[in-house]
Amino acid sequence: MYHAVRADLLRRLGRGTEAVQAYEAAAARTQNAAERAFLERRRRELTSGP
Repeated sequence: MYHAVRADLLRRLGRGTEAVQAYEAAAARTQNAAERAFLERRRRELTSGP
């Protein structure tokens, strides 16, 4: 949960690179498929251009 919360806060602060890393860490640590899909979607939103 720490990494997911950290990722969201970093995203809100506009610190995209750090948020991507935190989303990756969070996704790697969860066993819940729905949560992993959500985290990976958030990560993709940050890495895809406008």
